[in-house]
Amino acid sequence: MTDLWNANIIAQMRVIGIKQKELAELCGYSEAYLSMILRGHKDTQKARETIESTLKEVKKEREIFI
Repeated sequence: MTDLWNANIIAQMRVIGIKQKELAELCGYSEAYLSMILRGHKDTQKARETIESTLKEVKKEREIFI
């Protein structure tokens, strides 16, 4: 079951226009591992921090302010 954090990350991905595969690569994860995190099957603080910081960098590079 996804929680608010997962839903927020997925929403940010849609706004930014980044696919799960691309985000996984940028985070250094496999697409399967990222999928487990986003679906709520895996949950680590380190993974959350990595995903959040990666999305922040992508938004900065693409000049998206959300």
